[in-house]
Amino acid sequence: MVAHADTPPSHRPGYHSSPMLDSDDDESIPPPPPPPPQDSANANANYNKSTEAFHDHDQEFDSEAIMMGQDHHQVAKPVKKWRLLKKEAEHVLVPQQEEEEEEEEEEEEKFNAGVVGAGAGAGASGATRPLNGPTLQGHFRGIHHAQEFEEEEAGMDDIEVPSSSVVARMNWSENQQQKKKSRFRWALLLLLGFAALVAIIVGSVVGSKKSNGDDNVTSSSSRNSPNLNTPMGQFLLSDPSISQETKDALEDPNSSASQALDWMIHDEANTEYAFENDGGDLDAEAQEQFKERFAAASLGKALGSDNFVNANGWMTNSHICDWEGIGCDDNAAAAAGGAAAAAAAAGTRALQDALDTRTAARVVNRIIMNENNLSGSIPSEISMFTHATQLILYSNQITGTIPQTLYQMTQLTGLDLYDNKLTGTISDDIGNWSNMVGLYLSENNLAGSIPTTIGGLSRLVAVWLDGNQLTGPIPSEIGNIPGLNQLLLSNNQLTGGIPENLANAPLERLAVDNNVALFLTSESTTFPTFLLNMQTLQRLSMRKVNLQGPIPTMVRGNLSSLTRLYLDSNVLTGPLQNNIAFLQQLEEFSVADNAQLGGAIPTSLGQMRRLNFLDLSNCGFEGAIPSELSGATLLEELYLNQNKLEGAVPTELGALVNLRVLRVDINRNIESVPTEVCQIGIPTLLAGCEATCECCTDNCAR
Repeated sequence: MVAHADTPPSHRPGYHSSPMLDSDDDESIPPPPPPPPQDSANANANYNKSTEAFHDHDQEFDSEAIMMGQDHHQVAKPVKKWRLLKKEAEHVLVPQQEEEEEEEEEEEEKFNAGVVGAGAGAGASGATRPLNGPTLQGHFRGIHHAQEFEEEEAGMDDIEVPSSSVVARMNWSENQQQKKKSRFRWALLLLLGFAALVAIIVGSVVGSKKSNGDDNVTSSSSRNSPNLNTPMGQFLLSDPSISQETKDALEDPNSSASQALDWMIHDEANTEYAFENDGGDLDAEAQEQFKERFAAASLGKALGSDNFVNANGWMTNSHICDWEGIGCDDNAAAAAGGAAAAAAAAGTRALQDALDTRTAARVVNRIIMNENNLSGSIPSEISMFTHATQLILYSNQITGTIPQTLYQMTQLTGLDLYDNKLTGTISDDIGNWSNMVGLYLSENNLAGSIPTTIGGLSRLVAVWLDGNQLTGPIPSEIGNIPGLNQLLLSNNQLTGGIPENLANAPLERLAVDNNVALFLTSESTTFPTFLLNMQTLQRLSMRKVNLQGPIPTMVRGNLSSLTRLYLDSNVLTGPLQNNIAFLQQLEEFSVADNAQLGGAIPTSLGQMRRLNFLDLSNCGFEGAIPSELSGATLLEELYLNQNKLEGAVPTELGALVNLRVLRVDINRNIESVPTEVCQIGIPTLLAGCEATCECCTDNCAR
């Protein structure tokens, strides 16, 4: 701690002199005492002796008392503070301050009395009393008779200092005091700098916390929003049926919910929906009507109703059931559920064709806005359509994620978001859709795994998840869905093979194309033989899934309902066996791009009377083209190119009058195409430039 300037020197260890002041005057200095009354001769003699005694005493005081910070009378009273005045070439000691003037006046009277007494005694005895008594008390006012006392304009006494050691000591003390003051100033500056730095850091932390806390402050900010302070705003905030996501969105002036509320409050189209209080006196039907209108307005704001291809009625004063794409029905849930099941079972996405009637209840039952140039994200307010059973928005430009509130629409029987630009994942809350019949999320950018909770959707008929970025295994729980007949998982990044549990589902369509590691990461990389016993399966597509090994031997009854079989771009090996003909219902068959699949083309293929599409291209088939193929009279497209075939095209193929495409080019040596085949008038007939052909469409100079 820095010593206070007013602390006496005796209380500051090692501090040997008084502080130096800069002022040249001090009105507190008392006037010198009058000379003692005595005759002039004796007085001069006694005074000279007294002066010599004073000088001797001063030398002793200088060397001892000043160095020790006290004089020999300190026990009686502390030494007064002095300051050094430098006036021209003189050194004068004057009192720094007189705190107790009355007390000093009494001391001066005693001093005068002592001097008078000493003078009287000396006059009688002829001796001089030395001036070292207690009456001095540190006040040096030695007066020489040879000097005349002058009182300066400043009112101070000039006192000659008999010794230079006092002056040197006090100059040293002055330097020490200045150093102490300098150190005090630096310490104070450092302290202030540190305090400022702490203040900056604290302010930054507090500001950061305030900034982060702004996102959590909703109630106070909502009350400061003019729209939320209205009866409509208060109703939306207080209604427990409205999701927290919607209430949070109302805080954001840029959200579709906030813009919809603003439209509801200020647009004349909503005059009949205005109410004076917070809506508490409205009946349930009126509240439902208001909430659905608000939800429809939010949907329009979110998906850009101004740019809809068909925007009839949108954002006008008409009832929302008259807005294009919004359908209403009083008993829509049950009817739409049945229609959705029927539509899905038929293998279509035409759920929007079900139920177009409207009743007096005017409750929103379905939203059907496919191919209408919708862009933006689906708002969380979509869940306010609590009676909606169908949401059909396929083939638009919808972005963002599937809102969490959408999983709360438990009445949904059909959800079709096919061909949009959705991102994010499919939530485990998909299990809430207990009434779901058709789920179409194909051709988006959805990622993550397929939730296992999908296995609990017992009413599911169709699941389309192809064309996304889904990863992980195909959940075996899907096999628990008793009525599932369509499972489309192509063009993802699925692994682990096809779970055998799928054999329990009455699947009609199974597509896993272009999951390049599907069988590469499976315990078995070969064709799943349990599929052969799926009597309901009509379409099986396993292109580019790293399927290896031979095509299994078919027996009568295997895949008895199969109409389409696609095994392209795998690593199939061995010959194609004649027993493939047991698949008598096949209409389309392709094993293209399996370089290790070869041997002779099975003649039994001509016995597949329903076959209209056959693709054996880019494999290892060799030998002659079998004439027996002419038995497949329904063939429209026949691809035998890029193999090792040779010889002429059989004239029997002229019986395939339905052919539109025939390719036998890029083979080992196709010699010619007979006139009988040319007479069919095949639009696309490629045999290679080396072949003799009058009707081929190769780009050759024949």
